[in-house]
Amino acid sequence: MKHLQTILVIDDSEDIYYLVRARLATLDVEIKYCDDGERALTLAHRHPPDLILLDVAMPGVGGFEVCRRLKQDSVTREVPVIFLTGSDDPQAKVHGFEAGAVDYVTKPFHPAELKARVRSALRTQLLIDILESQARTDSLTGLANRKGFIESLDASIERMKERDHNFAVLFMDLDRFKAINDTHGHEIGDELLVRVARLLCESVRTERVMAEGYEHDVIARMGGDEFVILLEDIEDAQVARRIAQRVENMLAKPLEIDGHDVSVGVSVGIRFSGPYEGRSDDLLRDADAAMYEAKEAGRGRIVMFEAGRTPTAAASVERGSRRLVRSDEIGLRYHPIVDLTTGQVVALEVSTRWNNTMRRLAGTPCVSICDDKHVSGEGEQAVKSLTEWMMYQACSDFASWVADQTVPASLKLHVNMPRRQWLDADVPVLIHQVLQDVGMSADRLVVELPESQFLCEPTAIWPMVEQVRAMGAELALDHFGKDTASLISLQRFPLDMVKIDRSFVRCITYSRSFTAMVEAIVSLGWNLGLTIVADGIDSADQVAKLQGLDCTLGQGPLFGEALKAAEMPEFLQRVAEAGSAAWVPQLKAASA
Repeated sequence: MKHLQTILVIDDSEDIYYLVRARLATLDVEIKYCDDGERALTLAHRHPPDLILLDVAMPGVGGFEVCRRLKQDSVTREVPVIFLTGSDDPQAKVHGFEAGAVDYVTKPFHPAELKARVRSALRTQLLIDILESQARTDSLTGLANRKGFIESLDASIERMKERDHNFAVLFMDLDRFKAINDTHGHEIGDELLVRVARLLCESVRTERVMAEGYEHDVIARMGGDEFVILLEDIEDAQVARRIAQRVENMLAKPLEIDGHDVSVGVSVGIRFSGPYEGRSDDLLRDADAAMYEAKEAGRGRIVMFEAGRTPTAAASVERGSRRLVRSDEIGLRYHPIVDLTTGQVVALEVSTRWNNTMRRLAGTPCVSICDDKHVSGEGEQAVKSLTEWMMYQACSDFASWVADQTVPASLKLHVNMPRRQWLDADVPVLIHQVLQDVGMSADRLVVELPESQFLCEPTAIWPMVEQVRAMGAELALDHFGKDTASLISLQRFPLDMVKIDRSFVRCITYSRSFTAMVEAIVSLGWNLGLTIVADGIDSADQVAKLQGLDCTLGQGPLFGEALKAAEMPEFLQRVAEAGSAAWVPQLKAASA
C-alpha cells in the first residue's frame, strides 16, 4: 500500500487549516491540524509528519520556540518546517531560518506558490528519507545493515531505561557458506543469502506476529554470512531460544537454488538483556562470543551467553580479531613512503601489530599471520575479519586527517590486501563499503596485492582488480622480485605501481646482478607508466644507489619507526615544515 506523506498544520486559526487543505487538495497527502504549540510538539513526537506548516505568531508557545524545540527532539529533528507568517519582515525570516525552518510563505499566500513550496519540501524530504533508508539497508537482502541494526539496538536500550522490558540479540553465522560460494559460485551464494533472509523473517513472524513488541523486532545482515535478530519485549530467554531453534531447523534442510541442493546450517549465539545498562557494542560482543562457542561445539548449535564463562583459546583468537581489538589487542602503524629527491612524504602505508594480549605474538606484524598459507578453517575467517577491520580503521583515520587538513592534498594511503582476501572475491565490495562509510575518496587509496597472488591466480583476481581501479583507487604489486614473476608479465596486468622487494634493495650496494635487476624493473616501470617504490631502505648508500637508478620513491627503517595514528599529525607537520631537511643526514649523505 502506498504511503501517504503527512503534513501537520500548526496555526491558532482554523481558517488557515481549511484554506491550506483547499489549496493542497490536488496533492496526494494527508493533512493534520493542531491549534496549540505545546500540543503540537507532543503530537509531532508521537506521530512524526513529513512536513510541518507552522504559524509564527501564536498565543502561548510561539512559532520560533516550537521550531527550536522540534529541532532539539531527536524524533522530529529532521522534519522540515515551513513558516506561515503575515509579516514580510526580513529580520523575522532570519530568526525563522536560525530556528531551523527550511522555507517561508507569507500570508495571504498565493495558491500556486504554496503548492510549489510544499511540493518541493516534500520531494526533498522523500529523497532524504530514501537515501537514509538505503544507508541503513543491506542492498542484497533488503534487511537492515549493521548501521541500521546498531541504531535499533541503541533505541531498544534507551526504551529499557524508560520502562521495564527485556530483549534479546541473536547472532548467527552460516556454517558452510564459503564452501558453497567456492563450489557453486557467488551468484548461488548471493541467492542463498537472500533465501536465508526470507527464512529468518518467516521464523520471527511465525513466532512473534501476535507479540506486543513485534513491530520493534529487527532482522539484519551484518555483512558476509552474518545475520542478527533483535527481539523486543520478550518475557524470557526461552522466547529467543525457540526462535533460534526454529531457524536452526529450517536451515538444517537442504535448499533448492537454481537446480542445486544447498545445505548450509547455522550457529547461533544469544544474548538476553535482563537488567542491562551497557552499550550496544557490548551486547553484540557477548552475542558474538556465544556464537563462536556454538561453532567450537561443532556447528549447528545454539549457545546462550553466560557472564563469567571462560571461552576456549581458539574461540578467543577468532573473536579477538573479529571484535577488532576494542581493548587494544591489535594496533595500526603507519610507514611513510618518501620522495627520495625532495624528502616529501607522498604516501602512508598501514600495517598491523599484535600488542599485549596474545603474548607470544606481541610485536609481530599481523600481515605475517594473514599471509600464512597454512591458515584454514576458523583462522581464515579471523584473517578476513582482521583485514576488514584494518581497512576500515585505516581509512577512517585517513579520512579524519583529510577533513582536518592534517595531510597534504596529494598524500595517498596504502593498504595491503592479503592473499586470502582476494581468494574470497569480496575485495571490491569491501573497499566500496568502507570508502562510502568513512567518506574517503577512492583516488586517495592504493591497494597492494602480493606478488604471489599475481602469479598464482591471475585470472581469478583480474575482474576484482578491474573493479577496484574503476572506483578510482590505484593497484600496487607488493614484494616484486620475491617470487618468480617475469618483468614482461607486468605489462599484461592493470597495475599502477610496483614495490621492489626489500631483498633486492638490501643487496644493491654490493651486488652487480641485483643492481642490474633493480635497474631493469625501474626502466620497464617507467616505460609502462608505473610508479616504482623501493621497500626496506635502511641506509643512505641504498638511497644514493636508487637515485642513480632513477628510482624516486622509497620506504624503510631509514625514515624512522612506523607510527601510531595519534603520532601522525605531529610527524606530518614536522616533515612539512622541514621539507627534505626532515631526513638529514640521510638524504644529504646520499646526495653527497
